[in-house]
Amino acid sequence: GVVGTSLAFIPAQAYIMNFLVVLGVIIPPIGVIYVLDAMLVRKFALPPKSLEEESSIRWTGIISWAIGALAGFATEATGFGILGIASLDSVLAASVLFCSLEFRRIRPAAHGGNR
Repeated sequence: GVVGTSLAFIPAQAYIMNFLVVLGVIIPPIGVIYVLDAMLVRKFALPPKSLEEESSIRWTGIISWAIGALAGFATEATGFGILGIASLDSVLAASVLFCSLEFRRIRPAAHGGNR
């Protein structure tokens, strides 16, 4: 009871909204980078042998995430952006940048077979 009462005196709602905005701008670009990597770069195929040959850090993903998050924070701070919604701007910027940086690794869909 004492902890709950003392928390009631702290204006937590003033801080929680800022925290949720930060999470809403930082997390969505991570998800879109994972999805684009799985769909476009790896085509849902990940042989265990390729993990041994690949670097443990993919800088294209980190750079895409960071710039996407910065785009979202810029939209949140200024109210002006491509779509005008911070989380969507961060997703859009991260996805365009990731696809641009990974352009050479994006494999075309396999043609042939029965359709």
